[in-house]
Amino acid sequence: ARGLTWESVKNLNNKRGTPLIIVQSQLGYTNGELKLIPATKTGIPRTVVLNAAAVEALKAWKKIQTGYKRRTTWKPREGMEDLIFTNDTGKPLRQQDDDAQWNALLEQAQKNYKTKITWTMLYNRHIAVSLMRDAGIPASLVAAIMGHTIAVEDEHYYQSQISEQSKAINTLNRFIG
Repeated sequence: ARGLTWESVKNLNNKRGTPLIIVQSQLGYTNGELKLIPATKTGIPRTVVLNAAAVEALKAWKKIQTGYKRRTTWKPREGMEDLIFTNDTGKPLRQQDDDAQWNALLEQAQKNYKTKITWTMLYNRHIAVSLMRDAGIPASLVAAIMGHTIAVEDEHYYQSQISEQSKAINTLNRFIG
């Protein structure tokens, strides 16, 4: 997500269709330098549909970031002027350092919810994979959305919810009595 650009966001104002992101770049190091690189090994972009909370959070963030861009302290890295996830100086967010900014985005996205939750940027992919898989979405579809294989999902990202583990144990108990 840190390599997403505003150009990759489509229909944010929902005027011409479903809001979505075309994932085509990510941040990575090439010859020791941080750059935007292809997000997939095949070079084929992934399409991810945005839910209502993500749309509202992105809209709110775009307004905040536009204000940051007017400051003299706005100095993005060359070639990264259009990044979505930046700190207030235009530098790419680092999941290790910028959880405060991330939590501000979460708070905005959840402004209409009674119960609010927070988590670190580091766990976004883990949470998304686990929620989708536990909701019954086929592993192959989740892998396509996330841009990796089912084996990578299983090894690194998928952590079933306690409620789903309980359901599985209860099902097992029905069979073994």
